[in-house]
Amino acid sequence: MEYQLLHRLYGSCDIYVTPAYTETFAHPLVEAMAAELPVVASDLAVHREVCGGAALYFDRFSPEELATQVARIVESPDMSRTMTAKGLARSRDFSWQIHVDEILALAESL
Repeated sequence: MEYQLLHRLYGSCDIYVTPAYTETFAHPLVEAMAAELPVVASDLAVHREVCGGAALYFDRFSPEELATQVARIVESPDMSRTMTAKGLARSRDFSWQIHVDEILALAESL
């Protein structure tokens, strides 16, 4: 799939789930939150760093916990809306403009 069409893939989803058991940065989490999807992620430090309170987490080796967290979102439209709003807000923390501003500020301080 071409990258510029990725928004269509996210737009066809109801929830973004990542069962990764190891990860470096997790760019797709930011993309999913920006696409206004509630996120369910395995409980990794990097997932918590990226999503903060905007996701539900599960033990990375527990399919039962994964299913429970997905069911919580499916069964609660209010929770889904809340998570979507939190995720959209969190995704804005990863904008290119913020990163450029931080790099420029660091360069100026040196």
